Amino acid sequence: MNQARNVREWVVKQEEAFRVAPGVYHTSRELRGRDLQLSVQMTEVDVSDPYLRLEAYSSGGGVTGLETVGEMLCQLEAEGKRIVAGYNGDFFSYAGVPSGLQVTNGEAVTSPQTTKVLLAVKGDGTVSLHEAVPMEMTVTGEDGEALRVDMLNRAWGSSGREQAVLYNFRYGKSTRTSGDQVEAVIAVEGGNAAILPGRTISGTVAQVAAASDTAIGEGQLVLSAAGVKAEWVGRHLVPGMRVRFDVSFGSDIDGAIQVVSGSSTLGCVLLRDGEVPSGLLDPAIRHNSDRHPRTMIAVKRGKLYLISADGRQAGHSDGITLAESGYYMQSLGMEQAINVDGGGSTTCYVRRPGEERAALCNRPSDGFERAVGNAVAIASTAPAGTLKELVLLPGRQVRVLAGGAIPFVVKGRDAYGNAVAIRQEELLWKLGGEIGRLDEAGAFTAGYADTSGWVSVRCGDIVQRTEVSVLCTVSRLQLEPSPLVVEPGGVRPLRAYAYDAMGERIWLSPEQLVWTVEGGSGYVTAEGIFHAAGQLGQGVVSAAYKEAKVEAAIRVGLLPDIIADFEQLDGITADGVNAVEGSVSLVRAARPQPVRYGTFSGKLTYDFTDCKGVSEAVIRLTGEDGEDGSGWDGGVGGDGRRIGGAPWRFGVWVCGDAKGHMLRLNMTDAEGHLYRLNMTGDEGVYWKGWKYVHAGVPGTVVFPVRVRSLSFVQAEAARKTAGTIYLDHFRAEYMDLNEDVEGPLIEPLSPAPEETCLERRPAICAAVADEGSGVHLSTIRMWLDGMVVEHRYDPLSGRVRFVPDADLAEGEHRVVVEAADNNGTAAVPPVSWTFRIGRDE
Repeated sequence: MNQARNVREWVVKQEEAFRVAPGVYHTSRELRGRDLQLSVQMTEVDVSDPYLRLEAYSSGGGVTGLETVGEMLCQLEAEGKRIVAGYNGDFFSYAGVPSGLQVTNGEAVTSPQTTKVLLAVKGDGTVSLHEAVPMEMTVTGEDGEALRVDMLNRAWGSSGREQAVLYNFRYGKSTRTSGDQVEAVIAVEGGNAAILPGRTISGTVAQVAAASDTAIGEGQLVLSAAGVKAEWVGRHLVPGMRVRFDVSFGSDIDGAIQVVSGSSTLGCVLLRDGEVPSGLLDPAIRHNSDRHPRTMIAVKRGKLYLISADGRQAGHSDGITLAESGYYMQSLGMEQAINVDGGGSTTCYVRRPGEERAALCNRPSDGFERAVGNAVAIASTAPAGTLKELVLLPGRQVRVLAGGAIPFVVKGRDAYGNAVAIRQEELLWKLGGEIGRLDEAGAFTAGYADTSGWVSVRCGDIVQRTEVSVLCTVSRLQLEPSPLVVEPGGVRPLRAYAYDAMGERIWLSPEQLVWTVEGGSGYVTAEGIFHAAGQLGQGVVSAAYKEAKVEAAIRVGLLPDIIADFEQLDGITADGVNAVEGSVSLVRAARPQPVRYGTFSGKLTYDFTDCKGVSEAVIRLTGEDGEDGSGWDGGVGGDGRRIGGAPWRFGVWVCGDAKGHMLRLNMTDAEGHLYRLNMTGDEGVYWKGWKYVHAGVPGTVVFPVRVRSLSFVQAEAARKTAGTIYLDHFRAEYMDLNEDVEGPLIEPLSPAPEETCLERRPAICAAVADEGSGVHLSTIRMWLDGMVVEHRYDPLSGRVRFVPDADLAEGEHRVVVEAADNNGTAAVPPVSWTFRIGRDE
């Protein structure tokens, strides 16, 4: 099959472009591609502009932790820099270290042995993209013997027993190592411990010891080594001896003043010399057809382009595959392009016209900004000037519902895009056409007839105008949030949006809608503010304008209490019972490893192989009084964590490995009675991917309760294997909020399972349905014999269909269909079945 033919072609439905600062232009696009939509932000950067400064930046200027792009930009602003744009950068580890090479202002901050793809910016404004960039670093003693250093400012990997890592102040106050390392402290000549590619660093050995977590003093480097490399350090580095470090990334990189990378499984080349790499089109490689938010970096005619594409948000943006990303870059005329960290990390900040500071302009898929490893920041040094342009908000073209009100706002810019203050008394407003009324402060109220006109504003000799269309008809309304979950007596604003038949948004006022609430769950004010009743309950809120109406379910109740979100592991430990010694561990996992919410999940690894008795991998919770429950007592745990109130059940998201090990929750009630609640059933973790599992609280429980541990259990010798499980959002639920935590249902199937078909090109079909939030169409995928195929989806019947374009071979064929709902919950496990192609007798 010609896979390139199957890549979606995106058509621009809406576009906004504006100049941000000298050398910086930004474009926002809403795209459509068959049955999907995509929201894209693209910033063009001419790094050679004399007023422009690009910087690869990580929080605090080091690699000591994670931070949001917005907070990192604030840190740069605190240094006196005027930030006009910023994007997220590299993938990162649980420790907050970017996965690839980072160079900031000519200094190497961190590096692995090899970086998959990267952007390099030189002092003359030259930008270039590179792949498979190795770090060549050696330490040489007085005897002339040299040792290769494997990494710079990075945590030790689980496979690194024969390696050497160099640390300086960018890593923090100590090496944060633990194990059997030998660590040498070197006092740098001149006291400058910065690592500058292409230059030699000389120093004197201050101490050498078999130690870990060695302090990094001012003007010092610490070389940490294990295995044969530790033996080399012990033989060749002696206190008082002079040593030198040489580091290079190749001539093309050594001269760079800024480098940001994309060094992970998904860090890859999207476009090489204008062509999409064939590897992105291989239908057997799963991540090629995954549809996600993306952050991309591209180069065209010497200019740099930073691009973000939102995803995982039905109704806003469905995301984009790697192959589609490559072809989209090609359609824009890009010459080179790479994929960096995406998913919930995808973040774009831009200074909009008239604003003083850059603001978030995309919609991260988590619903909030995720903390990330580093960012690409764009700063302008252009001087502040006088007023040259007026910015009239909400935009150059406005569609407004008849009778609706728009409070127009005016802002000013100088010739360089910097904000200029405007006095409102200097503004002169004017209305064009019979479209409504406009007061002296720019407050506009639309008339009651379909018509068009304009609103203009003047300040001195400078004029700006907005085209206004007044519409009397609404095709569709949208209400957010939906469903609405509020605590008793709580208050939540509702946001209503109106659209015409073409899907274009219409400006409306909440007061124009008729609000109703059913079920006695509360009331809505004319301004769209929902006030919940004081007791538990449920109902429906609706908003209507003439024939258009929208509803949202309401749940008034106690919100779930998060017991462990695994963003931190404070108060959480893990150990084994009848498990392979040293095999049980719990660490934080960051993407691209499985994470359901936020930045981290909890990654539990264990090994029950050949162990006798009942084997358990136990996650223990510390009580508020500090007891950790580390003593063995059948895997239950010690004091545990006290849970307030009277939960009706406990639940946790589990990304399984299909090993069939059972998950139990162990708790005690107020009278000390022990309860072991089975959260997975006797079949255990039979699935791969994320699934929400839960267990109800027995009626005999006396509250309050203490959750003591979660245990993965296996008693059958034949099923004792090693396992890796990811967990997220372990919580107590206090009432049935009717949350949608189940993925779509996929059935019936055709050809039927085990059916023999005489037709060599049978139609392969499955019905996909979801009674909760609905099926997210972009997540539907069909695989035939290990290859993803191009299906067709009928929204009326809900059927997915594929007809091979060539005869299938005789014998067995396997089909896999997977899908998720609009909440991101997948059908787990995916539906898989086989059928046969038989001989026509």
